[in-house]
Amino acid sequence: PPSDFHLLRYASDWIAPAKRVEAWRTILSRKLLKADIATLPGQPFQVDASLRLLPGVRFGFGLFGASISRRTRAIAAADGEGFLLVVNLEGTFRVCGPDGEFALEEGEGYFTACSEEATFIRPTPGRLLCARFDGGQLAEIVPAPGEYSGRVIRRDCDALRLAIVYMRGMDDTLGLGDPELRRLAVT
Repeated sequence: PPSDFHLLRYASDWIAPAKRVEAWRTILSRKLLKADIATLPGQPFQVDASLRLLPGVRFGFGLFGASISRRTRAIAAADGEGFLLVVNLEGTFRVCGPDGEFALEEGEGYFTACSEEATFIRPTPGRLLCARFDGGQLAEIVPAPGEYSGRVIRRDCDALRLAIVYMRGMDDTLGLGDPELRRLAVT
């Protein structure tokens, strides 16, 4: 993480079109989650995202163009620590997990172990929030989080709505240079 834990920004427009997918794959893999990313035929690759890395939780949100992100068996085995929450904030979004393929409606979340294979399909541009939690730290507040892996969290779930507002509210005006403040932010 950055030494001052500030909000990181990335926009694909900053990169030459031929290098955008690889640049985003590299940033995503280093900062949040390893995935193989592909564009959809005839669609330009577009990302405008913000990332925040804190002890025990890393999250990002933003606008994503049409694309497919795959966590293959090999990727999940090599990058399988912790748990992932993906929330579709806007647009069409599909998930292929161990229990099949389904649409994730606007405002719904999908919770899974990072050790699980998954494919995330965004056929049109839309907004997404993604958070990765350290398994041990999450287990301190959610007993046996693995039992919830592979579940959809409906948009009317107050805990999900609170998490969305909380993570999106941690914009760059919130300084997190103080270790005690960082600890409070993630507990």
